[in-house]
Amino acid sequence: MVAMKVFPTTRNSIAFFSVTIVMAVLVMGLEGYIFARYEDETHKYDMQDSTSSRAIPTYFSLVIFAEIFGLLVAWDSLRLKNTIQVIGLCLYHLALMVYAIIQIDQIKEALGPDLINDHDVWGNGSSLSIEPWLIIIPVVIGCSIVLLCYYSYRLYEEFGWTIYKHIGADLAMHRHYMAFQIFIALLKFDFIFFVGFTIQFIVITLNVTDPEFGLTIAVIPITILGLLFTSWALRNEKMWGMYITLTYFLCAMAYFLFKLIRMYSGPKKSLYGSAKRPLVTFAILTLALLIASIVNASICMRNFGKGLKNYVHQRRVGTSPSSPEMLMDRWISSTDHKSPVSLRVQLD
Repeated sequence: MVAMKVFPTTRNSIAFFSVTIVMAVLVMGLEGYIFARYEDETHKYDMQDSTSSRAIPTYFSLVIFAEIFGLLVAWDSLRLKNTIQVIGLCLYHLALMVYAIIQIDQIKEALGPDLINDHDVWGNGSSLSIEPWLIIIPVVIGCSIVLLCYYSYRLYEEFGWTIYKHIGADLAMHRHYMAFQIFIALLKFDFIFFVGFTIQFIVITLNVTDPEFGLTIAVIPITILGLLFTSWALRNEKMWGMYITLTYFLCAMAYFLFKLIRMYSGPKKSLYGSAKRPLVTFAILTLALLIASIVNASICMRNFGKGLKNYVHQRRVGTSPSSPEMLMDRWISSTDHKSPVSLRVQLD
């Protein structure tokens, strides 16, 4: 009997998901508390509207959104028994930890020396100080990463047998399927970094009369449509579609390089201020993901016509495409074709 499980059921998968949930709850709770304190101080002392003060609420929101996204990907990875996404989540949270560390200096700079020195809202021993809470966030993420890495190793062993049952003993097919999994995982992480960078950029520039503002807004729907099209082209082995995808990735690289150059040269470089650091961090990480996506797309294209498409197009038995457990696949993949990893084989 073939059955599909919506939630993790094994000890290692439950432990992995539990660590992810606890980390997300703690980080979101801390971010919410610090944001409330920050808003209270900025309104109480009538802080001047600046690039930094505008961007700070965006940083809080992005971390919270990133944790929610991490929860969805963790659930999706365990549901599909996707080892690549499980490992990718460890790297993803490592990047999030770096961002949380950068956030400390960003908020300190946004508050300004007068507010910090005169009103005990930073780290001067006051019970209202927010610096200790900001430091706790990367510590929580770092400790969680250690546990996630351990359970990722255990899940790698556990999921290996499941993949073997679906693909068989063909080593070449295993390599093809591994490349497919890597590319699908990259698309999901491309999404969060694309959107994260764009949202920050929009908030920081905040000039609706500038033509670049509208173009930056347009990047978000273009990103979503481009990633969905890429997933469709890959699953259906459309060579022409993958060539469009490669062009799309190259254009995206040019876009991010252009934004990086604008931040360090030209008449608008002073506009970014201290917000430049998180923007540069996101841009560099996104460029790295784009390079990895281009390389992996080329590998997947070489694997077209070698039989993998039959495995990719296997459908779940007794599962409606509109059922709740299919939501993540519908978000990043074609609604007509599902990954074979989603099959769960059970002996009744």
